[in-house]
Amino acid sequence: MKQKRSISMVCALILIIGAMVVMSGCSGVNNKLAGIAYAGTYGGEGENHSGVGYWEFTVGASGNFTGWFQILSDAKSECSGSIKADGSFTGSGKTKLAGTPFTITGKIASDNKVTGTVQGLNTVSFSGSKK
Repeated sequence: MKQKRSISMVCALILIIGAMVVMSGCSGVNNKLAGIAYAGTYGGEGENHSGVGYWEFTVGASGNFTGWFQILSDAKSECSGSIKADGSFTGSGKTKLAGTPFTITGKIASDNKVTGTVQGLNTVSFSGSKK
C-alpha cells in the first residue's frame, strides 16, 4: 500500500514538472509569433496630434522593439520593450536630458494603428500607425 502511494506521488510530481516546462516554453513561442505578426516600423505623434512630440519604434522578428520618443523636448529618448501575441506591448527607457526613467504601454490593433501612453514625470498619450 505504501509503495502504491509513493508511485502515485512520483507520477503526480512528474506531471506537475512537465506542465511547468510546457507553460514556461510557450511564452517564448508567443513572443516570436508576435514579432513575426507585428514586425516593422511604427511612428506617430504624442497627445492626439497636439504637436507635443513624435515617436518611432521598430519591432523585430523576435517580438522585441527599440525606438525613441521625442515628447516635450527636442531630444530623442531611446526605449525598448517587447510585444505580445495580442498586440499589447510594454517597454521602458530614460529621458535623454535628465536620465529620468519612463515606461511605455500600448497596443497595436489589427489595422496596424498604435495607441499607448508614456509614463514618467508626466503621462502623455501617443498614437500612430505602421509606416
